Order: sequence, then structure tokens, then C-alpha cells
Amino acid sequence: REKGRIADNFGDTKYGFQTWVELMTIIDEESPDADRLEALKAMFFAVNKVNATDGERIAAYQMWQVAKQLTSGELFLMKTIFEAMNSVGSIGGYRAWRATMADASGHGMADLIDLHEKKLIELHLLSERKHSDGSGIDSTNGRLTVFGVRFCKNIQTYSLEVA
Repeated sequence: REKGRIADNFGDTKYGFQTWVELMTIIDEESPDADRLEALKAMFFAVNKVNATDGERIAAYQMWQVAKQLTSGELFLMKTIFEAMNSVGSIGGYRAWRATMADASGHGMADLIDLHEKKLIELHLLSERKHSDGSGIDSTNGRLTVFGVRFCKNIQTYSLEVA
């Protein structure tokens, strides 16, 4: 608010007060780790930023709802995919994609990619696998959906704003 990026009366906006109360409750009751807290603050910022249109606020509020459901591992996979999506190019199938993401993440554990991928698909942040055996993927944007890309961009924008 001091920098003028969130209105002084943000609590009077459609989702302003609700997101503020929920953010404070999560911080107080759950003590989220740094990655999850950063994502939550980014979505709070997106909902409450000055000059956002109603459509942007509605989309940001939906992302706020999704951010509350994510773990730091899922957020880390999102970040890994987002950072790699332009440099990796087309990947032939799921096994190659998960190996690439495991390497890009720095931990090299494909099983962790499997674990976190399921929730991201469920929340429509990541595209579903294709074919009856699940071996096919759409590697556009590293498998991030349009919603997933926007989610990551909100976090990136927030990081730039507070820097």
C-alpha cells in the first residue's frame, strides 16, 4: 500500500477483505513455508492491485483459491516448468518430460515429478497426459495450461514488484 500498488481501501473491493482475512488466517494457523507464502502473497497482490479490471480480479481470485491448495513441492514443479518452458522445446512423451523436469529441478528424482504432477493436472495448471497408457503429452508451454502460465506470471510479477 505504501508504494501505491494496492489501494488503501482494498478491503472495500469485491475480494479484498476476504483474501486479507484468509491470508492472515493461513499465516497464523498454518505457518506456510516460504515458497507457499510467496505464492499466496502474489495471488493476494493480483486480486488487490490498483487499476485491475473486474475480469482480472475474478481470474486472480480463482488463482488465489488454487494457490491455497498447493504445496511447496507442487509450486516448485510449476516454477521449474515455467523457467524451462521456452528453453526445452518439444518433448516427445511423458517419460522424457518427467526426466527433463527432474533434471531441471536439480533433484533428479522423476518420482517426485510424478507425485506433484497429479495435483497440478487436477487443478488445471498442467495439461493432462494423452493416450490410454498416459505416455503422450502436449508439450506446449512445457505442459502448463494458459491458466498455469498466468499463475506463474502472477508470481513473477509480484516478485518484480516487491524487489
